[in-house]
Amino acid sequence: MRIDEIRAKDVHKIVEIVGEISSIGEVEHRIVGGHWECQACGAMIHKMCSVEDDKMNYPERCVCGNRIKKRFSLTSKEFADIRKIKIKEFEEVYGLLLIPLCVWIDETLLDKRKKSINEGDKIKVKGMIILSKNEKNPYVQIANEILDI
Repeated sequence: MRIDEIRAKDVHKIVEIVGEISSIGEVEHRIVGGHWECQACGAMIHKMCSVEDDKMNYPERCVCGNRIKKRFSLTSKEFADIRKIKIKEFEEVYGLLLIPLCVWIDETLLDKRKKSINEGDKIKVKGMIILSKNEKNPYVQIANEILDI
């Protein structure tokens, strides 16, 4: 899929996107998820968090019906070393100025790849499209796979 083909129907779906790396950020240590315990029934709830926010939000509710924030306790946090890259289209599309797509890459993907990424590389990434709360632009939460083209 090309970046300019991303539509609202693609949000929260796993997609493969093809593009050219336009910028590469520094490695950051971020919270990516955690486990919460419901104090009402003892159930464990795994909740992912947005890499853009870097905040852990309470679960919305438990299977027992508990919706009270004070009745959930955070038992563990999951961290990852990730970096933000921006990818753009290979060529101009109809003369339009297109906004690059932000993609968060887990460093373990790059280690498995045994090959560094550089600006100008043409790649295909697979991951989930999310809408940014701040800018209302789409981004890829954390890529599951990186392939050369």
